[in-house]
Amino acid sequence: MICTASKILRLPFAIACLFIWMMVVPSGFQSAIGSDAIAEGTDWPFSGSNAVTDSYSFFQSIQTPFVVNDPTFDFDGYEVFRIYVETMNSDDFIHRIYGDAVHSASFSAPSGIYNNNFCLGATSGRVPPQSFFYNGTNSPSFDSWVGIGVTEFVDPLIGEVDVTIEETVSMPWSDNFNLEFMSSGNYGPVDFSLEDADSEGGWHLDDITASNGFAGDDNRAIVMQVTSPGTIVWTLNAEIYIHGDPNNVVLMSQTFDGTSMGPVLIEGCTNSEACNYYDLATVDNGSCELPTTYYDCDDVCLLDVDGDGVCNELEIYNCTQALACNYDSLVTIDNGSCLIDYGCTDLLALNYDPIATCEDSSCIYEMTFIPDDAFEAYLEANGMGNGIANDDYVLTININT
Repeated sequence: MICTASKILRLPFAIACLFIWMMVVPSGFQSAIGSDAIAEGTDWPFSGSNAVTDSYSFFQSIQTPFVVNDPTFDFDGYEVFRIYVETMNSDDFIHRIYGDAVHSASFSAPSGIYNNNFCLGATSGRVPPQSFFYNGTNSPSFDSWVGIGVTEFVDPLIGEVDVTIEETVSMPWSDNFNLEFMSSGNYGPVDFSLEDADSEGGWHLDDITASNGFAGDDNRAIVMQVTSPGTIVWTLNAEIYIHGDPNNVVLMSQTFDGTSMGPVLIEGCTNSEACNYYDLATVDNGSCELPTTYYDCDDVCLLDVDGDGVCNELEIYNCTQALACNYDSLVTIDNGSCLIDYGCTDLLALNYDPIATCEDSSCIYEMTFIPDDAFEAYLEANGMGNGIANDDYVLTININT
């Protein structure tokens, strides 16, 4: 049986818990830190109506543990810190809590944390169910752990899955939450960072359909519980699949400095003119995709008066008639400049046509007969020929007297 100040737990122990609760719970037992501060005395977990958010964020609640009959450990001065991820949609999927070289994470509990030896590991999925009651105490429910969306042994029948720990050999951070063969208790300060290739890690759900990964009606999923006699400090990052879609991801970071929550840092494109602008983003990650000049994000012209699919600014004006001598295949709009009158356009030709606008190579020129091949070659060599060697003729107009 487990009794906490915030909630009367499931039958068959509800009556007993209610009695104990009425005997020991003072008013004002809980505080909450996050984007939506919950008033003191609010039940834990919180109702969905209080949890609806207009952004993504972390949320932390603080509760005084009311431990029933545990003579082996003194919980006086201890508080239970519960850290949640808040989402915008009930079907958002919290996939991972992590830290790496790009998004560093850290956790510090200078006064240490409480771990219970009936809890079989570092994750919430290894915590005995709330109905577990050994030697008349509920202390296992105040164990410190990490997880996503569950607080006790998972139930495969409803699709629940425990998280998988990610850690390196040089940073086995989960040992801080795992007693192994030691007795229940607090074994001193905890301080670790996940910030580079040697220390990166976290915890995640391998199964992206796990029911406990979805935020649910209260738009919130628990990701960590810590019981400590002093304040804690942390920076965490969450990878969230919007509407459960792994191709539509929110990366969100936030820090609790021991007193208050820092601003939410959400990565994305912050340029409102970009095609992938994300209005919730507070940190630009260089992913902005601007539309091509003169086009919108669907590659449609911003201005196309004639509806030909060519933007007004990119239209090319000239002749579009294929038979015209000034036809240009790149032209998009005919401007009436086509030249279609063919003939000889050389004023020096015998058949010059003053009406012709297109040269058709039909010009005829006066020729001078040069019977001497050597002289003809001389004239050709000096630019006074007709361009044809040994034909005994040169252009008369080319001869310099």
